[in-house]
Amino acid sequence: METKYKKGEVVYERTRPSQKLYISRCVSGIYYCKVEEDTKRKELVYFERDILPYMEKSN
Repeated sequence: METKYKKGEVVYERTRPSQKLYISRCVSGIYYCKVEEDTKRKELVYFERDILPYMEKSN
């Protein structure tokens, strides 16, 4: 199955754009993510439609 995001990519949750997430794995279209500020916390789980790619703002 083709996935939109790869392991290690930085994304954010659609409803919480200020929180960076790292993709730790993807299984059957479900993404398991770690919060950037607290990598020891449990993984958060998202469907592809719930996350967007994180883009650094350029000045």
